[in-house]
Amino acid sequence: MQLFKQLPIVVLLLIVLACDMPYEPGPMPEHIIDTEYVESLNVMGIIRSDSVAGSSFIHVQRTMTTKEIYSFEVDPTVQNAIVTVVDQGTNEQWMFQHSSDTLYSGYYFDSTFTPLYGHTYQLIITADSLPTLTATTTVPQKPGLETYSIDSPAKRARFALLLREDVYQYSLFLMFANDTLEATLEGARNTVETVEFNWHADMGDPLNIMIVGFDENLTRYGNASITFIPNTYHKDESTVNNGYGCFGAVAVTTVRLD
Repeated sequence: MQLFKQLPIVVLLLIVLACDMPYEPGPMPEHIIDTEYVESLNVMGIIRSDSVAGSSFIHVQRTMTTKEIYSFEVDPTVQNAIVTVVDQGTNEQWMFQHSSDTLYSGYYFDSTFTPLYGHTYQLIITADSLPTLTATTTVPQKPGLETYSIDSPAKRARFALLLREDVYQYSLFLMFANDTLEATLEGARNTVETVEFNWHADMGDPLNIMIVGFDENLTRYGNASITFIPNTYHKDESTVNNGYGCFGAVAVTTVRLD
């Protein structure tokens, strides 16, 4: 009889242990909200300040139901969207066009667009009957180096990076002929931070250092906890309105190492 008394407790414990408890990004909602699925736009837009016209892009998809996701037969990319980027300071507009290259399905570009530091750009996307998606981002200042040193015999390089208040994260890429080393550094402060790289002799000597500074939107979205486990609570970290995804800006500095 004692065995049967303990059985419900054991079963309950096994159920709890089998569940994926949704504690990762934050607490559970206090109330269950019953909402209907509303098809919307899902985007990844990056304004890229690197002195290369046309390197910015907007990738446009529509959201999918769970059934569509698991069918593996539905292409969510949107090829007929109207994608507009507006400089909120000057009101100048650029109409991004869908790429004709099939490898870039869903990607929109404008070969004349060169974003400017400190300017705020608004993204406006309309497609069929989907809700109009909007978002804004401000281009951060380009990363800078105070000093750097390359010790080829020791296979070591040190870079004194000037951090900026409007850059929330940095990615540094030390590039070789056939390899690349990467380091990540938090920003959003005015100071100098030293980053060190070490490499193997068979990699040769480094050719360039590329430093990418991310705005707040891309930093927050890129570092968000993401899960695809059903029924798990996950805070939406989208940086856009009336849709999902992210619209952000990066500033890129590339230095040739002689």
